[in-house]
Amino acid sequence: MFAQMNCKKFRLISCIGEGAFGIVYQAINLQTNNKVAVKCIKTNQALGALENMKREANIHSTLEHVNIVALKSFALQNNFYNWN
Repeated sequence: MFAQMNCKKFRLISCIGEGAFGIVYQAINLQTNNKVAVKCIKTNQALGALENMKREANIHSTLEHVNIVALKSFALQNNFYNWN
């Protein structure tokens, strides 16, 4: 079952994988119609790890390599931080 996501920017298609901190979904960005991956952080992990997640997202956004998926945005309850 899909994670509950109060977001009008993406349409979740299918689960790609699940780990200790979250679930990754294949999704469609409804604004650009691009296929994307959306990671939904598990609520019980998000509260204690918020600053670490922000720092990781900021570092990830600077990486450019053929084998690294580009990070386009990071959202907290519909507040998006874009790196384009």
